[in-house]
Amino acid sequence: MRLNQREVTETNKILCEEFGQVGTVMNEGNLNFAVDQFNEGEITKVELCRKIVQGHCFLDANKRTIFVLYLYLTKIENSKNPLVVAPFIGLNLTSYTKNMLKREPWKGWLKLLSEL
Repeated sequence: MRLNQREVTETNKILCEEFGQVGTVMNEGNLNFAVDQFNEGEITKVELCRKIVQGHCFLDANKRTIFVLYLYLTKIENSKNPLVVAPFIGLNLTSYTKNMLKREPWKGWLKLLSEL
């Protein structure tokens, strides 16, 4: 499964807009490097999330972004349906984030993370 850096950035913007913050990439180099390492299989999803948080890739919503990213990657990884990883069904990180914000329990957790 390949991760698209643009989708990670878009996810951050969606989360920032939802909670009244600024969705801006602060350290694009760190983000690109982490995503590239993940795509090449050099690091795990946990290491990817750690690199994004420690590299402080975004101005706001770093924790929320990796929270959604981790859940998304886990869903893909644990899926028994081979079509879930196929891009043509529209299951991408951006649409996954929008769906999470529509569900009350997940929105509550994201709101809590926005206050930390």
